[in-house]
Amino acid sequence: MLKKILYLSLGSVSLFAMHTVELNINDLELEAGVKLDIGQFNHNIEPDTTFIGVTYINANKEYSEDASGNSVDKLGKYFNFNFLMKQEVNNSDLKVGLGVKTVFSSIDEPNLSSYTAIPLGVEVEYTLPVEIMIPISLDAQMYYAPKSLSFSDSKSYFEYRFEANFEVIERGSLYVGFRNIETNYDSSDYVYNRASYLGFKFAF
Repeated sequence: MLKKILYLSLGSVSLFAMHTVELNINDLELEAGVKLDIGQFNHNIEPDTTFIGVTYINANKEYSEDASGNSVDKLGKYFNFNFLMKQEVNNSDLKVGLGVKTVFSSIDEPNLSSYTAIPLGVEVEYTLPVEIMIPISLDAQMYYAPKSLSFSDSKSYFEYRFEANFEVIERGSLYVGFRNIETNYDSSDYVYNRASYLGFKFAF
């Protein structure tokens, strides 16, 4: 009897399991991220609605740009800690989320300190109502931090992304996307990264 209860419990968890791990690349760069579904740890929170995560980007100068349009020679690493809440809109194929990130980065230029900002954002996910061989969803994100949410020499942060996800296996997706990340300082504005990418995403 105890074994049956255990198996049923594990099966119920797997039905709602929405932790995700993703990895994407282009010819010069790597991005990796993990999101944990808080609903799996706290029964007072509905699964697949509230997430915490971390993202890391090993960016390349070829996809960066300073205020003069030149590549940034000494580009530092980028990572963020993120929190997201999202819900379906009226039981439709559309989900809308509100999020916040804590962003850390750097550009190794004279008189520039490390970059820190706390952008707020909106994320939208739309699953196409008709499956073309496999389920397809379209995602869009936008995050912004004004001076009041930027620290030290940081002036503002702006990020937007577009992605198309193709669920090629159950809980496994192939996706293509484009990101634009701007880390602006008091002394100068920088496009930290502007690039397209291809990646894998797994849910469990």
